[in-house]
Amino acid sequence: ANYTIGQRKGLGISAPQPLYVIEKQIVENALVVGPKEALGRREFIARRTTWVSGRKLEEPIRVSCRVRYKAPEVSSTVRPL
Repeated sequence: ANYTIGQRKGLGISAPQPLYVIEKQIVENALVVGPKEALGRREFIARRTTWVSGRKLEEPIRVSCRVRYKAPEVSSTVRPL
């Protein structure tokens, strides 16, 4: 089955509190689940991005970022790797 980070339903796990997919460990074929508070991240890596300008990112830029469809925008820094 395919799971997404933050997914709560359809895990087939019974627990006293709701559990969410926190991490997918593909090589081990394992899901890490935990409470909602464990979902927050200060950093993440975006791969296969497309820049509207067509130019490659050379240095850090400040942006407004929304990581999920209904999430609020937050001030962020994008850095090239």
